[in-house]
Amino acid sequence: MTRVTLSLFIVSCCAQTKRVFDMDSIQKANYEKLSERNNHRISILQKGCTIDRDVLSNGINYDFRTLHSLQKNISNNVDFDNHYKETAKQPPINITHKEMLVDLFNIDDFNIMTCLPPKTGTTNWQRFYAGLIYPDKKPEDFQVPEIFTQLPRISKKNKEDEIPAKIAERSDYLKLINVRHPFARLLSAWHQKFHRNFHNLKKYVRQFGRPEIEKFEDFNDENETVYSFEAFIKYVANRTRMENYDYHWKTMSHICLPCQVNYDIVTMQETSSSDAQFLLEYKKLHGLTYLPGQYNDSPLLSTSLVENFANIPRETIEKLYKIYFMDFVLFDYSIDEFLQKPEKNDI
Repeated sequence: MTRVTLSLFIVSCCAQTKRVFDMDSIQKANYEKLSERNNHRISILQKGCTIDRDVLSNGINYDFRTLHSLQKNISNNVDFDNHYKETAKQPPINITHKEMLVDLFNIDDFNIMTCLPPKTGTTNWQRFYAGLIYPDKKPEDFQVPEIFTQLPRISKKNKEDEIPAKIAERSDYLKLINVRHPFARLLSAWHQKFHRNFHNLKKYVRQFGRPEIEKFEDFNDENETVYSFEAFIKYVANRTRMENYDYHWKTMSHICLPCQVNYDIVTMQETSSSDAQFLLEYKKLHGLTYLPGQYNDSPLLSTSLVENFANIPRETIEKLYKIYFMDFVLFDYSIDEFLQKPEKNDI
């Protein structure tokens, strides 16, 4: 199975002067390598979308080994049992929840649409695109919360039933989706939303802590985070309906509809540096913008992702995999390294 290295990249600032970019032989070879990598990602996404829609969307109802085997077949370009194949055509885009495609941005001057779901390095990618829209500013000039209002959204001025037509009008645009390992998103969401210094902590405690997380652990504001990661994960594993989750830990597939929107490029938070370079070269945007560096408060700066899940029982890991199965299989993220632990019934 193709695995994505769970590492962070620091992107150095490139020149701000607008210029024509001609690749030399080394740059061309690197571009071709990145193009091949993206073609592989798109191929995985498209093959994953041939899995039966109920299996993709409701993995919690299926056996872990069945799902894991399906993903291995997709990752290794091996055919799988027709019983698990979708026989009908993909349905048209149908917005049934407000979070769907809410993060699909349109940069019309450059014929780009990009879906940036939360907890995937979204803020820095918004800065990247804001640098295109406002050439007199550097990407770092856009601070939180200002940056969240700078990019036009397909859903901003359109009713839900008008969104498909607005996407169709831009059928010739380059369409990108940005993703991240599902478990890294969970870790990032917990670390931010339940940090004792988070400005909106009271809302999250009231909405998710008191009625849900405190079934497993008491509130404790003497710690850096008012609930432990283990308690947060127990809550997620026991509330399996996507509609019950906060927007920040809903699946990327729920937000970006990868099997309905014909994405051309998959960018990954784990490879954001080279993905940004590929996009700059693909669209000939050198000198117009760049991707700023990573955040300095990430929980992954001091420990690996696997280490953060070390105390989570295998049974819970398997249940999380089933809940987030669509993200795992469509974006080729591995679960294997999280399974090396003894079985334990904890949920």
